[in-house]
Amino acid sequence: MNKLFLFLYLLSNRHGDFDQNPESNLPQYHEKRSSFSREKKGMNGKLLFFSLLLLLTHPIHSFAIASELEENYRYFGVNAIVHQAGESDYYEVQTNGDSEKEGFVFTINHPGTGDNFQLTLQLKGDSSVILLIEETNRKGKYLKEFQSPSIQLTDDWKQYTQELALDENTKQMDVMVLTSQKQKSNFSFRNISVTID
Repeated sequence: MNKLFLFLYLLSNRHGDFDQNPESNLPQYHEKRSSFSREKKGMNGKLLFFSLLLLLTHPIHSFAIASELEENYRYFGVNAIVHQAGESDYYEVQTNGDSEKEGFVFTINHPGTGDNFQLTLQLKGDSSVILLIEETNRKGKYLKEFQSPSIQLTDDWKQYTQELALDENTKQMDVMVLTSQKQKSNFSFRNISVTID
């Protein structure tokens, strides 16, 4: 009876081919099992080595929201209408013209590390605009803001880049592109990219 149980145990584990006499195969079974354990440890060591090598050769220096992820942003009009131009890669903004600082806004959550902020985007249109960036803390309390000089847009796409140092308590940023004066205007934007490192 004990031999039958031993045979079924060895058969269910399938660590190798055995003779018909299970007792005679016990040394072979333990040898194969020990060899399997050594191979498994060796494989784990290799996986750990290559994982560390990958981290060392491909460090993550910054958090980036690339232009190809632009659709993840939600754009809201500020006394203006914002809509995507058909199936194209850009958005159009039509301001009401009731006051200055009309345009669009979108929000970025701070990734948790980094205090150097860089915004890059392309603009074109018939008006002059400013870049306005407001920083808030974890509770939504206003910390500070940055306002760029006035930018005169043209009929051709032009790329603009703005860098600034973030407050150490910043957790969220509202990025706005607004008209610099009271006027009913039309302008377009595309390829927005934000990097924080």
